Amino acid sequence: MRGLFFNAKLSPWPPVRPPMTKRILIVDDDEAYGRNTARFLDLHGFSCRCESRPGEGLAAAAAFGPALAVIDFEMPGLNGAQLAAGLLGQAGPDGLPMICLTAHPEGAAEALLRVNPLCRVLDKTWGLAGLLAAVREILGKETDK
Repeated sequence: MRGLFFNAKLSPWPPVRPPMTKRILIVDDDEAYGRNTARFLDLHGFSCRCESRPGEGLAAAAAFGPALAVIDFEMPGLNGAQLAAGLLGQAGPDGLPMICLTAHPEGAAEALLRVNPLCRVLDKTWGLAGLLAAVREILGKETDK
């Protein structure tokens, strides 16, 4: 018994693309803290870039195009409010949400909110779980940037 033979022209499968993750820029002069924060957020589905100097953070933001910036308030050179102003100046018309980490939130909040109303101030004692909750609240759980 002979089977039927036919030619079928199949289109190739569409390339499998990993889901795009939201990009987060981390600027903290404590390099170990910044790297650990980046690793933690990477493990939770975000794409992070970490810089330890405010000037490098400004340059990285232009190239990296973050959806969110996580910045330390107390750094040598530029403080968090000055860095926030610089990042905001580079942001598009929708602005750039930011989370500012500090050990002294009472003084930082007022200065940062004057610069960027999209900025949230978190006490560093909240830890990484608190930071992750804030990131998810700001960016949402979907990953499209």
